[in-house]
Amino acid sequence: MRLNTRGWRSARAYPLPAAVGAPASAAPAVRLTPEVSAATAAPYVWPWQNVKWTFAFVAFCVYSVTIITYIAPLGQIAMIAALIGLALGTERVRFPAPLLFFVAYYIWAVAMWPSSNWGIIVKATLLDVGRVVLIFLVAINVLGEKSRLRFYIFLYLAAFALYPVRGAIFNQFIYHAALLGRISWNNMFSNPNDLAALLLSPLGVAAGLLYTERHKYLRTAALVGVALISLIVFLTQSRGGILALAFFGAIVIARQKRRLRMLPALIGVLAVVVLFAPDSVWTRLKNLRTATSSGELLKAEDQGSAEQRFEIWKVAVAISKDHPFTGAGLGAYPYYHWSYARMTMQNFKRTSRGLRDAHSSYLTALAETGVPGLVFWLAVFISAYMYSQRARRIIKHSDPDTERQIFFMQAAMLAFGAAAIFGSWNNIPFPYIHVSLLYSMAYVAIEQQRRAQRTAYAARVA
Repeated sequence: MRLNTRGWRSARAYPLPAAVGAPASAAPAVRLTPEVSAATAAPYVWPWQNVKWTFAFVAFCVYSVTIITYIAPLGQIAMIAALIGLALGTERVRFPAPLLFFVAYYIWAVAMWPSSNWGIIVKATLLDVGRVVLIFLVAINVLGEKSRLRFYIFLYLAAFALYPVRGAIFNQFIYHAALLGRISWNNMFSNPNDLAALLLSPLGVAAGLLYTERHKYLRTAALVGVALISLIVFLTQSRGGILALAFFGAIVIARQKRRLRMLPALIGVLAVVVLFAPDSVWTRLKNLRTATSSGELLKAEDQGSAEQRFEIWKVAVAISKDHPFTGAGLGAYPYYHWSYARMTMQNFKRTSRGLRDAHSSYLTALAETGVPGLVFWLAVFISAYMYSQRARRIIKHSDPDTERQIFFMQAAMLAFGAAAIFGSWNNIPFPYIHVSLLYSMAYVAIEQQRRAQRTAYAARVA
């Protein structure tokens, strides 16, 4: 097989067809080596081709598109259909470690429900989080097959591109509807901080496609997606989002052995950010750096946001100290916060008063479910990361492209973990869909490796 390099990728992804007019048997055999894996030697297949469709998978796709785009009120119906399809399907239902830890987190919250002073609120939240448990169950099962996983990745990116990403760009540059200069979209993405954090998952997926996809148009689309998401995160002016984006970039650059190969793409992304990010973004970051270095958050000149968040964290810590084991109850934090912030003996500033969110996923889990709940919640992400790390070690030489894709998903999860210091996203589906994607990528990669080993062993025995 001669080299025929296309674009910036190695020619190993493009095996040449047999000569015109020659019989198929005359085509030279492709030797599968660590440099030419089975995945790259196969003819190119578009994401929507040869998908192993199931009723549960189709329903889950409808659900995912619904919660990302809000195009139609079909989320609940689609998830019920997905659960029915999963229960009646022929495939074995799996309960991997991340799902079990989330179930443990939920069971613990249910067990501590009677101890909360706001039982009615906790009951309503438990019903909502129970739905998230079922969504997690469906996602981590239907995505555990290669063709379905690949199709879903493109559907996932397309839904984000056509709605939150497009909508945010239009709001900023066409409708000029930015909130105090901060870009946003609507519904779940109407808060700039939420928009920045929830775009980290598609950022990791898009970055991974730059390595795994062979078609130049899809790679170009992925590169455009990385640039636009990076720009939007800056336009949100979310300190947590920008910190997470910088963390993501640092992880990616530190991992690359051939950093010069990344230089053109990196320069392109930075150029887009510098050219289109308004001065208010840099002013906000500069003011915050000056305020934190001087120790006076009032100097941040961000409408008191930094100072208010710090006071809210102080209230969350106080609630956690008073309820270290049972927690305040799932979903009850804002009401406990309202009560605690009014206590004069605690010397909390008036800026912390009201039905506030904890503005930190870690403090929210700690304050609402106690130390045991926080441990279970963290274990969801840690177990998925460890399993994917194991998969990367197994396939590092046999399937390096997939190994890189898993790495980018890991980096996106770590970046989300950094953003979670500044925002609460414990009880919404998006973080657990990301966990499902990461775990499923690792699961599919390990299963492929095992099948290849069994086939090779059978061939040697024969």
